[in-house]
Amino acid sequence: MAQFLNPLLTLFIIRKVIIGGQKGLTECALIEVDLGTVSLEEAGQKLSAKMRQSDFLGELKKGTLYALLANTNSKDAAMVQIRFEEMGFACRIQEEISL
Repeated sequence: MAQFLNPLLTLFIIRKVIIGGQKGLTECALIEVDLGTVSLEEAGQKLSAKMRQSDFLGELKKGTLYALLANTNSKDAAMVQIRFEEMGFACRIQEEISL
């Protein structure tokens, strides 16, 4: 199950992991998840159950969660995106990350 973070910690972790990825230290992917009408708590429980313990889930703006997938290439991220969509969540992989 993924770790659920508050917005400030989410931003901090995402930035650190992205910087590490840019330096070639790790692969990572970021998936933006639209909550729709589902509560933050319910979405967090459902999504984190489909993620690894090394992944992070956090809210940066109201109504949107971000799944930070550590040590994940684009092919694996696409599989996670499909898993989330099968659960009824609209989501997309963030190709360009500007936080």
